[in-house]
Formats: sequence, structure tokens, C-alpha cells
Amino acid sequence: MDPILPKTAEEILIAHLAKTGATGEELLGIARTLKKTFTKQALYHVLRQLAEREIVVKHGKQFSLSQLWITRMSDFFTIAGKQYGVDERAGNDFLSLSDGDKISYSFKSPVEADRFWAHAFTVLVEMLAKKEPLYIYNPHEWFFFARKESEEFLFKELQTNNQKVWLICGGATALDKHTAKYFDGSILQFYMSHDEIFEVRNYYLNIFGTYIIEARIDEDIAKKVDDFYNAHTTVTDKTAQLLTELLTQGKTTITITRSKKKADKLKKVFNPYFY
Repeated sequence: MDPILPKTAEEILIAHLAKTGATGEELLGIARTLKKTFTKQALYHVLRQLAEREIVVKHGKQFSLSQLWITRMSDFFTIAGKQYGVDERAGNDFLSLSDGDKISYSFKSPVEADRFWAHAFTVLVEMLAKKEPLYIYNPHEWFFFARKESEEFLFKELQTNNQKVWLICGGATALDKHTAKYFDGSILQFYMSHDEIFEVRNYYLNIFGTYIIEARIDEDIAKKVDDFYNAHTTVTDKTAQLLTELLTQGKTTITITRSKKKADKLKKVFNPYFY
């Protein structure tokens, strides 16, 4: 999964206000996650610029995104979607699934699939009750090397939001053990399996309550990932690039299913390894 990462003060403030309104003091705290020395003067300079561009509005002490700007952005992406042949309903059509229904999407490469996967993942995790774990199975958590910054950001967000994660890694190599350090063993739990969990090595799984995301990458790419993990005990920027390049190769299929029966059955695979 590869959510767009906020890199500037404007971006991080907009990203936060997309979730909830906030006071100036609260936004100052958010801005200081980007830069610890961020000043109140700098914050209000950014907010004034955003207000002048009709992106942010202020109600009393509360700042929020302008509904006008939200509408403009919605219209922009609708037009862009039509221009590039994207069904404007495709972004969230999985939310209309009835119990027992499923929908599949095909992509030319893992990186293209990942853009949609990240969107669906974010939507479904927001709907997930906090007491319910998010279940993840990956043959290897190779995204921590191929897209290190975005993957770390994702799991830090889950931890910050107290969203329990149960992740089974289908390998126990030195690199799998390296990834385990990003999981605190409480909110984020990581289990390395020495045994076959699923029969195929190109299968990835996420479970959000009764919703299931199943991704299947190209079998040759899956083999190359396994070969990389078996051949390396550490990763440098140069060798990580080899994994990043695999993101551009081979077709990927994503299937989203809504099924309480299937979800409950799959969850039983995880239960022996977590608490």
C-alpha cells in the first residue's frame, strides 16, 4: 500500500483537516511533527495563504477545509477520471457489495494496483471498529524495503490510531526478522511463519471485519521476491532498488469480497498466533 505522503506544511495541514477540524494550537502540534521548530508565526502564515486560496476556512477558533474547495477537487478528479478512462464509481463501488458478493480489478503492474489498494485499504480501515484487529498476510513484508517511507508512515498511523494489527509474514529469513522491529508486539503484532500458511507465494490478504482484500501478483515476481529474501541478509539503497523495480513488473489482480462466513474462516488462520 502507498498513500500520498504529506511533505510540506501545507500538505500535512490539509491532510489533517481532511479528517477533522482543528484549532490553531492543534494544527501547530501537527506541523511540528514535520519540523520540531515550526513556529506559531509560520503556521498562521501558511493558514492565511490557504485561506486566500479558499482551501481553508475559520469558524471561531476552528479551522476546516472549505466545502467549495472540496467540491472543486471532487469535480477535478471526476473530469480527470473520465479523461483517462477511469470509471468515476470505481473508487468506492466495493462499499455497495452485499454479503456474499465480490468484485475484481486487474492492473498492469503492482505499483498501479497499489494506488487503488491504498485507497481501498484506507477506506475500509476507517470503517473498522477499533476493537477488531486488522488481519494481514504477506509472503514477505517486502514493501518495507521497496517503499520504506510510505510503509513506515502507514503503520505509524495505524499505531497512533490504536488500530490493532495482526500480521502474518510467510517467511522467517534475516530480512523478515529485520521487519519485525517495526512492530511493537502490542498494537502492531508480527508473526513469522516457518510453515506454509497458504499454498501459493503470490497471495496477499487483508481482512477488515466482513470485508476481504485479496491480491495476487505475478508468479514470476513472487519468485523473484522469495529469491531476494533467500539471497540477502541486509538491504542497502542499491539492493532495495531491485525490489522497487519489481513494483513495475507483472500483472496484479485485486479482489474485494464482503462475506462474514469467509472472513470468519480466514480469521481462524490467524487466531493461534496472536492475543
